[in-house]
Amino acid sequence: MKYTTYVIALLICFGLYACKKDSTPALRTQQYPLTTQNNSGLTGSVTFREINKDSVKTAIDVSLHNAILGGYIVHIHEGGPTSYHVIIYDWGHVYPQHDSVHTTVYLPLPYDSAMNLNGTFVVHDSTESMIVASGGIGIYK
Repeated sequence: MKYTTYVIALLICFGLYACKKDSTPALRTQQYPLTTQNNSGLTGSVTFREINKDSVKTAIDVSLHNAILGGYIVHIHEGGPTSYHVIIYDWGHVYPQHDSVHTTVYLPLPYDSAMNLNGTFVVHDSTESMIVASGGIGIYK
C-alpha cells in the first residue's frame, strides 16, 4: 500500500511538472522606420532586438529597400534627424543583394540601455558624401 501511494504521488508530481508553462519572458523588439533622404529612393527600417535577457549587446536588424550596388555606410549619430552631431556607433559598410539589404549589426549595450539611446540611425552612400536614408530613435522617433 505504501509503495502504491508513493508511485501515485510520484506520477502526480511528474504530471504537474510536465504541464508547467514556460516562464521564460518573450524577447523584446523595437522597430524604427528609415525614410529616404536626398531623393535617393532608399527606404527601410531598423529593428532593435533583445538577444537574451542576460546579453550585454543588442542586435539591430537593418532592412533597406530600393538599394543600389556599391554598398552603404551605417551608423548612429547623436542628435535628432534634422541636427546630426558626432557619430556614437559605427558599423561601416553594408552591401545590397540585388535591390535590398538585410543584415544584422550589434550594439555593445544591453537592450534596456539601447532603448534609452537617443539619436538618429543614418545610412550614407558608399563614399559618405551623402545621407541617403535616416530615422530617429529614442526620443527622436
